[in-house]
Amino acid sequence: MLQRTIQRTLRSIKPFQFTSGIQNRPIAFKVVDCHSKSFDVEGKKGESLLSVCEKFEIEVEAACSGECCCSTCHCYLTEELFNAAEEPDEDELDMLDLAIDLKDTSRLACQTIITDDFEGETIEMAKEVSSALS
Repeated sequence: MLQRTIQRTLRSIKPFQFTSGIQNRPIAFKVVDCHSKSFDVEGKKGESLLSVCEKFEIEVEAACSGECCCSTCHCYLTEELFNAAEEPDEDELDMLDLAIDLKDTSRLACQTIITDDFEGETIEMAKEVSSALS
């Protein structure tokens, strides 16, 4: 019985993985705001694009404070980044239906999560947004 308990315990222990600062390094990219001003920014993997914009004081309306209930943080990803990013869920797609000047690479900054694929990319914020909350 003791041997079985030890074996179960050993199976449940995850192997040690070496993690260095490289894994958590900042990911550098550009954001072009609604006034065509370009910002060099850095974000951490797993952080939302909206939170990066807020951290760097980039003008984004974000009327719903990132709750995915509006389309005021509408942005355009590059085609490569759009294809690499996780697909938008149904809530985001519903809110994008309210967006002005929707494009094939449109996303909501509050739902777009920073990944390594953002490195060196340029994200454009929509010049005009709909501020109507659903």
